[in-house]
Amino acid sequence: MTATHITNARVFDGTHPLDATTLTLEGGTITAVGAPDAPRDAEVVDAKGGFLLPGTYTPRWTPCARRCASA
Repeated sequence: MTATHITNARVFDGTHPLDATTLTLEGGTITAVGAPDAPRDAEVVDAKGGFLLPGTYTPRWTPCARRCASA
């Protein structure tokens, strides 16, 4: 199984924000947060300061035109 090591990510778990950290995934499961080195043979991805919200919610957008304006 190949691991993915994400660097330079801003991770928010719903309670504590972590800036410029790393996250390692193996088989769709988070196996490490803040590990300085990638596992051998891992794919390394630079998040470029983007946010990761593991398991907190499914993002969606609900349009609310006239209904919200009259509420």
